Amino acid sequence: MSVSGPAPERAAVASPASRLAALAGTALPRPPVKPLYQLSLLLVTLFCVLVPVIYFALVLGVGWLLLHYYTAVAPGLGQVRGIALLLAWVVPGFVGGVVLAFMLKPLFAPRPKAPPPLLLDPEQEREFVTAVHALCGVIGVRPPSSILLGNDVNAWVQFDDGWRGWLGGRRRLSIGLPLVVGMSARQLVGVLAHEFGHFAQGTGMRCAYLINSVNRWLESRAYHPDAWDERLQHWRAQSQDLYTVLITGTASVCLWLVRLLMRGLFQLSFRASQRLSQEMEFDADRYEALVAGSSCFRTTALQLRGLAHAFHDADQRNALAWREGKLAADLPAAVHARLQALEPASWRALAEALEQDAETRYWDSHPADHARIANAEALAAPGLFLDERPAAQLFADFPALSRQVTERYYRDMGLEYSPQQLVDAGSMLVINQLAPEAEAIWKRYSNGLVGEQPLLDPAAATRLPWRALGWQETVDQLRQCSPEVVLAWPRLQRRAQRRRELALWVALLDHDIGFRLPSGAEPDGITLRTEYGQVTAADTPDLRIVDNALALFARRLAHAVEALPGQTQVVAHRYLALLQALATLGPEQTALADQREVIASLAGNADGEGGILDAARQRARQHRQAMERWLERAQQVEVEGAGQNLAQLLLARCPRASRADADDIAYAQALAPLEDALAHLYRTSLAELSVLAEGAEREAGIRPIRLWQPTAEPA
Repeated sequence: MSVSGPAPERAAVASPASRLAALAGTALPRPPVKPLYQLSLLLVTLFCVLVPVIYFALVLGVGWLLLHYYTAVAPGLGQVRGIALLLAWVVPGFVGGVVLAFMLKPLFAPRPKAPPPLLLDPEQEREFVTAVHALCGVIGVRPPSSILLGNDVNAWVQFDDGWRGWLGGRRRLSIGLPLVVGMSARQLVGVLAHEFGHFAQGTGMRCAYLINSVNRWLESRAYHPDAWDERLQHWRAQSQDLYTVLITGTASVCLWLVRLLMRGLFQLSFRASQRLSQEMEFDADRYEALVAGSSCFRTTALQLRGLAHAFHDADQRNALAWREGKLAADLPAAVHARLQALEPASWRALAEALEQDAETRYWDSHPADHARIANAEALAAPGLFLDERPAAQLFADFPALSRQVTERYYRDMGLEYSPQQLVDAGSMLVINQLAPEAEAIWKRYSNGLVGEQPLLDPAAATRLPWRALGWQETVDQLRQCSPEVVLAWPRLQRRAQRRRELALWVALLDHDIGFRLPSGAEPDGITLRTEYGQVTAADTPDLRIVDNALALFARRLAHAVEALPGQTQVVAHRYLALLQALATLGPEQTALADQREVIASLAGNADGEGGILDAARQRARQHRQAMERWLERAQQVEVEGAGQNLAQLLLARCPRASRADADDIAYAQALAPLEDALAHLYRTSLAELSVLAEGAEREAGIRPIRLWQPTAEPA
């Protein structure tokens, strides 16, 4: 760890961890006890604990009814004969047995084991551990028994080893390293003070543990179908026998009624407890303000939003890199790089969202940020720890810890990779990204008028009515339609996402494969097919809006290219020719990409041999045949400057394709990067062409389009 300045001065500067450790012996005042709050907490805890009692009473009730039927009712059916007698004995037993089995399943069904956490070595990070213990002393709580490291933008303290920790008071601290890379030491220590502040509440945390355990259990029973549910659904869908359909259908209805009851119990328990959770957050915020200072609370809240944004973006880009066989060697470093690259406009948007978060609903677990900030700032606390150096300096060897966390994260996801596939954060983040200068010019020149689907067709510039427009007239018309076009593109993007979601469900329906929607509801084939037809329609108001804008933009580019001198015009025509080829080939590739998504989903959900796997293989075979025909056409398109044709250029981004051999499913999955590569080539060609076109417009004195910022539209 180094600090600028001469050697003697560096030796004299205390590290952030040692400064925090120096607070040992300081004690914060405890807040006054609120008898009414304590009473409310105990009453809500008692209510939440009684909810499972209602559930088990229901189980006993079903068991008693089943026993009563076979001991008192069924023996009296002696006059019933034939099939009716068989059904009278079989149906209640089967339905009652299935319902009882499903209701008792949480008691004996094995729970998935969480991957082992990465433990911080207290010897290697002795100074940091000492500092954490000092912070616990300041707050007045027992130090954690262990410190865990993860890959989340979060930090939390929980009881160690479940119920044994709850009884003994042992707890452990978990810290997400992406949180550390984006914060100052002051901010991170404030966050840790907040988490330890929860445990200063003593009885409140024990009650919260009970309440949350009950709520998690109820929520899993109410909203999460599992393999048993799917097997019953499969029997019902595959059976051709009327009696089997009747029996399994009756069992499904009974289970649906049980889930409906569980959802009601969950909502009662959940909503009754959330108001108390808000009070606990306010109390924990008080400790954060007292330790890090009230003035730091707002900046920490904003930084958390920025980190969440950067983490999401870095995670998405890492997923894209993995499609090409690459992974970030250090994920926290990638998050930090994305945070550093956030533009002022993005920070302004995050700050506005923070200010607008002013409404706290009754069932929210956390109060609105606006209220929390006001509450913390009202304390006017000067703070005990004000070190603004990077939080990473709290650790002796943060880069090594960061790489270990990244490796553990990949291992937990089951990714198999070699060290050669790991790339630095900078290399990972620039995949499919424009050069900064070209991106800035493209944003300024396009003004948000050009998206990725549908593609710009240069030939539209020669069609009526656009070919009759003059240069300035074309730009003026683009300026006029900017507001509605800029808002139409996000709607089309959401439409495309919905189209891919529906494509999978329709494929399952086509192959008569039973499934449930994410909500747990039964799929309605007519409704899903109707909506799929709507999202795949070629003529919608939004498509008409963007098609007109794209044609105007093509005309604008045509005017600019005509005004370019000599060799520069030749280069521009090459870009136009490539864009024309992409416009011709692009729609079919979009359809093929949708098929790849369906194949990947089917293959990922296939359990050995069976209907789903057969469906995936059938579709993968069709996809491969169509893809090979598409690549033959792409081979006819030369990409100037690349020394390759379009097919070669795109396949170079799909390193796994050559290893797929005769496996059609593997071939489809190996070509996943092709869609990204095609989109990147399209953006790059447009951006490079816009650099030339903007210069031509400036030379010709054309009034450009002033940037227009749309008001956020609800999704």
